[in-house]
Amino acid sequence: MALTFTPIKPMDALFWSAVINGLLAPFVLVGVLLVACDTVLMRNQSSSMLARITVGVTTVGMFAAGIAIFLI
Repeated sequence: MALTFTPIKPMDALFWSAVINGLLAPFVLVGVLLVACDTVLMRNQSSSMLARITVGVTTVGMFAAGIAIFLI
């Protein structure tokens, strides 16, 4: 409701929130990967190697996409 009284357009706000989300998501994935690999935190139920590789590849891809936004 407060957005109504600002000069910010709702579609611009949605766009920039998606951009910020995309730039912060790889850091969240790194945190998830670190927690999922820790056997103490996961009480001896750490993630499988396939899950670690999948999250790792996704994280690298998202970091690359974030860097590509600024280079292109």
